[in-house]
Amino acid sequence: MADAVCLALSACRPGQWIPYNVGSGRGASILELLDTVPEVTGHTVPVSYGPAAPEPPELVADSSRVRAELGWASPRSDIATIVADAWNAV
Repeated sequence: MADAVCLALSACRPGQWIPYNVGSGRGASILELLDTVPEVTGHTVPVSYGPAAPEPPELVADSSRVRAELGWASPRSDIATIVADAWNAV
């Protein structure tokens, strides 16, 4: 995402505002995340289930504009890489 921000800043023009969504275009469920954490870290995640909160069935960023206009790609957006990056940053 930092790369996308740098590309967007370099494309800035005075008096012009262009919004860019940044994302992989692929969503991940909480269950997928809970399955991935032990695979990547070797540690389980304690889980407790409660009543489901109302929420949209899916939220996925459409990053086609930033890809087309700025040439951005999301090379580190798979769930295992995201978990590993976060784990290694701690």
